[in-house]
Amino acid sequence: QVDALGGAGRDENRVGTAVLADLRQSLTDGLDDVGVEGLGLDAVGVDEAVEELKEIRDFLAQHAPFDSLPSGVLADLPRRLTVEYHRRWRSIIARGKDNHSLYVLRSGAVDIRDDQGMLVDRAEAGDVFGSITLVLGNPSTFEVAAIEDTLVYVLPGADFHALTGAHPDFAHFFDEQRTHRMRGAVATLQDSGSTMLRTS
Repeated sequence: QVDALGGAGRDENRVGTAVLADLRQSLTDGLDDVGVEGLGLDAVGVDEAVEELKEIRDFLAQHAPFDSLPSGVLADLPRRLTVEYHRRWRSIIARGKDNHSLYVLRSGAVDIRDDQGMLVDRAEAGDVFGSITLVLGNPSTFEVAAIEDTLVYVLPGADFHALTGAHPDFAHFFDEQRTHRMRGAVATLQDSGSTMLRTS
């Protein structure tokens, strides 16, 4: 599980020597079960992987709510993520289906639509989605689809819950986001109803 540490400000966004060491140790720890040699990784390969983790860490540190996490948690977070690529128009979270992950948009864009098919929000690089089902339960009442070729980082639900439980500012961000998107869904439904009344 994600280590629980105190909050941190944006001045921690810059990765120093100690954090790079943490990244390298996190990667090494993650490979212990299978062995570095078994994966064909030498010291150079590990260092290249560390640089990739650092790039992910730096990206997360530039965007809310990850910018509120302490550097130690950020150093550990990249190796908990998987990467998914979705072509344009592909559904990432299907309405009526279960979702068990938080998604961080690395590149591209997605539309978030409610159960009436109305646009509630449009997410771009650095935005996150998927928290509504993680908190309120499945199945999803929203449809999230790529409107461009899209790359996302995927965080398992268990790690999401560990972070929200340990870091109030991190949890508060998602409370606000859910409120915004739910209000958007209600507003579009009301607008749709008003339009029907005016045209009937």
